[in-house]
Parts: sequence; structure tokens; C-alpha cells
Amino acid sequence: MHFFQSTEALPPFPADTNAQVSMTDALINRDPEILAGTPVVAGTRVPVRTLFEYLQAGDPLHEFLYDYPAVTRDQAVAVLDRAGTILGSISAATT
Repeated sequence: MHFFQSTEALPPFPADTNAQVSMTDALINRDPEILAGTPVVAGTRVPVRTLFEYLQAGDPLHEFLYDYPAVTRDQAVAVLDRAGTILGSISAATT
């Protein structure tokens, strides 16, 4: 599954997490006007971290989707896929 549909490079996240930076792609949106810049699932106001908090607590994906109907199953799976890709590339770079 390809989750990133843009051919443009995204701006890097600033070291200062309070910096006013906008980032939008097909999957995640980070805008200072939406939840003070908290990364959210694109097209929603659902923080990406909420998905991970549900899973970390042992809740199944369908409970998250039930509680946050603005997020589709495809979006949630794509966020998880992206996280796996990022973690895999970090792991490969440190070995």
C-alpha cells in the first residue's frame, strides 16, 4: 500500500515542537490552527498519537475506528504502515 501520494518532499519537523510549522500530506496534517499543531489524521481532527495510545492500551483497531468514525480503516492502517516504515529505516540506519 502506498500511503504517501505527493512527489514533493515534506519539510522536516523542527527540533522545537512548539514551532509554528504547517505540514500536509495525503495521510497526516500538522497545522498550527488545528489542535495547536498536533499531527492529526488528514481530513480529521483526530490526533495520530490517539491511534497509538489505543493500540498500546491493548484496544483493537475496530474500537478506535468505532470511537473515531472520521478516520477510515484505510487511513489508520496507512498511519501504522508509515510508522513501521519509519521505524524500519531508523533501525537499519543504526545497525
